[in-house]
Amino acid sequence: MLYVYVAVLVLFVLFFVRKFLKKAAGGPVLLVGMPGAGKTAFLIKAVTGTDPETHTSMQPNRAELPSDTAPKGRGGSVPLVDLPGHMRLRPLLAEHLPKARGVAVFIDSVDLAEAVTGTAELLYSLLTNYKQVVARGLPILIVCNKRELETAFKPAVVKTRLEKELNVLKDTRKNDVVDLGAADHDEVVPLTAGTEAFTFERAAVPVAVCACSVHEGDILDPIAWMWGL
Repeated sequence: MLYVYVAVLVLFVLFFVRKFLKKAAGGPVLLVGMPGAGKTAFLIKAVTGTDPETHTSMQPNRAELPSDTAPKGRGGSVPLVDLPGHMRLRPLLAEHLPKARGVAVFIDSVDLAEAVTGTAELLYSLLTNYKQVVARGLPILIVCNKRELETAFKPAVVKTRLEKELNVLKDTRKNDVVDLGAADHDEVVPLTAGTEAFTFERAAVPVAVCACSVHEGDILDPIAWMWGL
């Protein structure tokens, strides 16, 4: 009789695990970043192939990657949700995280001095969010936009600058509840254990870095990452 109860319990757990994974797999990729990083332009370029002017939005923009951008033999769809970059609208990210399959964080790789602090704060909020990010193993892609410009920093430099800023945040905010709307400390995890320096390789979730040029249509790398989720 015990074996019967164990078998039923295992089937029950597997049912809900499969249900959760199926729901997550069909969820959107969230496009986030500071204003001017290029996430809205990316969405329009990826979906329509055009390069129109964009303006700061106060509402999310929704679309799907065209099926002709999918790898050969890959079915299904990849919904995209472009979230406003203004700090006051950050709660929108908390609303959309539970159903997300991944998060693409766009950063202006030319105006790095201006962009790195806000982008690092956004990444810190994601990487310390236990319930919606860490526990789910939610993949993150850092997209270094504007690679076509001579003054653009290489992805390796952007990565190093973000890691440096994240280590500053790790030391200064170690006693804060800084996740996306959590009400208690059980929702927050540290970037690293103890005094160990943080690198993206030590993050609790997969973090990748790529470069792109939305203006020139050089967006294959982030699109490939999105289809791979």
